[in-house]
Amino acid sequence: YVTAWGRNAEERRASRVELWQKQGRFAKAILYPQTDGRDTFFVATSDLAATALVKNLDEFLTAIGQHDKIDVKELSRFVRSGPEIKLAIDPARVRDASQESILNGIGFRLRLPYQSPEITAVRVNGTLLSKSPTDGFQSWLANGFTQVQVNVPPEKAAALDLYMITCEYKPDKVRKIGWTPPAEVMKQLSK
Repeated sequence: YVTAWGRNAEERRASRVELWQKQGRFAKAILYPQTDGRDTFFVATSDLAATALVKNLDEFLTAIGQHDKIDVKELSRFVRSGPEIKLAIDPARVRDASQESILNGIGFRLRLPYQSPEITAVRVNGTLLSKSPTDGFQSWLANGFTQVQVNVPPEKAAALDLYMITCEYKPDKVRKIGWTPPAEVMKQLSK
């Protein structure tokens, strides 16, 4: 999710109002299919930045190479180290040629499907973040998920229009992935 940024209620309100008014122009994407141990959320806040969000991973990495505020080497390492095959893209609903910057900060929320994962790295545009309620990330347990909140203050948000959020973590449980037939069917198949 895209969320508001702020050190207090007044700053969060200003951020929320701005983001609400501009939300229709945001294009969003994730690496697909989603896999354990990694999560992504890519957001373009301008038409120009949205052109980098393409399904093919090779074309995507080439496109983000045109953005000077992205550590392409780090993002490429992350993308190429996973099993995902493409970007799943939710395009912007509104075209906006103004390319107006986000002035009041912006936040992003990831939901990890584990209660106590070990979060090993959270990055924005390839840059490693530290824990911070105003310029970094926070995490907490809520609604059965570990919520990871990334906070980008106004001075940084004003200079960006493409946000590549990546999160690496170690799950606290090993889960079986895939479908297994019922026991009765397995018993019949073993004959």
